[in-house]
Amino acid sequence: MGEGDDPSELIFTNGSVQGSLYISGSNLYLKDSSGGALGNLGADIRWGNGDAATPSYSFSSDSDTGMYRGASDQLSFAVGGSAAMHIIGGYIYPTSGYTWSSANTEYINRETGF
Repeated sequence: MGEGDDPSELIFTNGSVQGSLYISGSNLYLKDSSGGALGNLGADIRWGNGDAATPSYSFSSDSDTGMYRGASDQLSFAVGGSAAMHIIGGYIYPTSGYTWSSANTEYINRETGF
C-alpha cells in the first residue's frame, strides 16, 4: 500500500473486472473501478430493486435470469430478461399461463395463483 492509502480498502482486479471492498464501521461496501458504490453488506444484505432485464440477484454467466423486486411487497423472478413469476401476498402468479407441472401434473393459474 502506498502513502495515504486507506488500510480498510481492498482493491481487486480480475481481468476486466476491477473494484474494491471498503469497510466503514460495521458495514462492508462494494465499489466499482470508478469508486461508485455497488452494494453494502451490513446487518442486512440489500441491493437495488432490479427489473426483469437486469434482476438484482442474477448469475455471472446469465445476467438476465434471477430475482428482483417487481413492486411494493412483490418478489419477482426473471428468465431470459422477461418476467416469469411473481409472489404477491403468499400467492404465486406465473406470467405466461399454466406453467407448473410435476409427475402428477399440477398447474397454477396466473390469474388466481392456484
